[in-house]
Amino acid sequence: MAAPAIELEVGAPTIAPVEAETHDAPREDPFGLDPGLRRRVLPAARFLHDRYWRIEVTGMRHVPTSGPALLVANHSGAIPFDGAMIVTAVELRRQRTLRFLYDRFVENLAPVATFYDKMGGAVATRENAVALLKAGELLLVFPEGVPGVAKSFSDRYRLRSFSPGFARLALALDVPIVPVAVVGGRRTIQSWGGRREWGASWACPTCP
Repeated sequence: MAAPAIELEVGAPTIAPVEAETHDAPREDPFGLDPGLRRRVLPAARFLHDRYWRIEVTGMRHVPTSGPALLVANHSGAIPFDGAMIVTAVELRRQRTLRFLYDRFVENLAPVATFYDKMGGAVATRENAVALLKAGELLLVFPEGVPGVAKSFSDRYRLRSFSPGFARLALALDVPIVPVAVVGGRRTIQSWGGRREWGASWACPTCP
């Protein structure tokens, strides 16, 4: 989001020193993003990206270096390391913070929700998506939602039904859509049936 225009006039300053210090202070992110924590976590994420899973990325040139865009990905893996690796890849190759939306059930897991918020996440609502895109952010979404995580190994590369709401959002705000295909996650972090009764004890809609 562009910074507000400030008209400068020659002469005595019209802002008191105390107010000037307030205006110069970093603006707090409305969703709780913590850039300092992201920087501290990046080495671990980079190790997973470069050395452990040895992620290969193609087509990064389609991710804009400035301005808003909607990255739309499939889910691959029972635990959302797919999203973490997409975020890391964009950070390393585009030097941009990729924001992301997470399912509402995560709010029941307070420590996880807090960590997601600090990493750049926000609860998956249209209002939050609009706010982030209007602020000029890159935004990652997984339209398959929880059913995409709970896929069995035999369905690992079959998309679950999903709403085209992300397309309507992109059209309404005139932002580009960058499709993202994640391949291989199911071979490393597999779901063993997505049992709802097991997930219920953790306030989750499913359990790997």
